[in-house]
Amino acid sequence: MKKIGCLLAVLFVCAGNLCAFGAIDFTLGSGYVWYGRNDTKERNAALSGPSRIVLNTGAAFKYKIVEPVYLAAGVDVTLDFHWSGDDYVYLFDYAGLIGVQFYPGVAGLLVGVDYALGCRTDFYRVDGYAGRSSATEWGSGFKISVMYDFFHDEGKRLRPVAGASVRWMPRGNGSDTILSAFFRLTLE
Repeated sequence: MKKIGCLLAVLFVCAGNLCAFGAIDFTLGSGYVWYGRNDTKERNAALSGPSRIVLNTGAAFKYKIVEPVYLAAGVDVTLDFHWSGDDYVYLFDYAGLIGVQFYPGVAGLLVGVDYALGCRTDFYRVDGYAGRSSATEWGSGFKISVMYDFFHDEGKRLRPVAGASVRWMPRGNGSDTILSAFFRLTLE
């Protein structure tokens, strides 16, 4: 436990030094996913009365171009877990993001537009489907976010941000749409 505490302290100090050039964001949220591929829809529907949890997490580094505009690069991961008894479908969606975030001048309102390049890996054991894994083709799409930075105008280094986003990811013969509501900590 002491090793983990020391590692977190070192990472926090390093992150603080990087923030001299911009900001670092850490995100945790939940949401809903609409799957476009028929095989994914059928496999998810094969579970009878499933329990489900959708988690969204991510991290990004933002470089301040001019006062209200940041260039952002990071990762976005969505974990969609379905299970019923011994059967399960676990879907791991991951994407690299690069884009722009800006404050349009309305209090702490923050808007982001990102290009996304990603893939989804599925792990499943469901009646009619052998227990195994599969991956989609890599696809590129976009993510649009609307957030509120509660202490943007107060100049605090560590700020809470609440927001929502939609990420559209075309892949092969279908596209996934991921809607997320999240809480973010920004260290600047």
